[in-house]
Amino acid sequence: MDKVILMLLLAVVTGCENISNMLVNSQPRSKTLTASCDGTRISWDYCYEVAAKLCPSGYVISDKKETSDSDEVANRTHVTRNMFFKCK
Repeated sequence: MDKVILMLLLAVVTGCENISNMLVNSQPRSKTLTASCDGTRISWDYCYEVAAKLCPSGYVISDKKETSDSDEVANRTHVTRNMFFKCK
């Protein structure tokens, strides 16, 4: 719970464009964290930064997933990225 509060505070302090990009979900039993870095203007580097802030002693990435959907009518692409990690 403390980590979620920390991330919400970071969202306010950094003034990021989309608060959902700062939210991190935790699965209590496995303590696996999920950082979402969605959008074409946000890269995987953003997920790495979030993980580094949450895990000052380091982290181990257990999985990364990326999907993209193109909308030819609107001439844009939506990218969804999720990084699953555990603090060391």
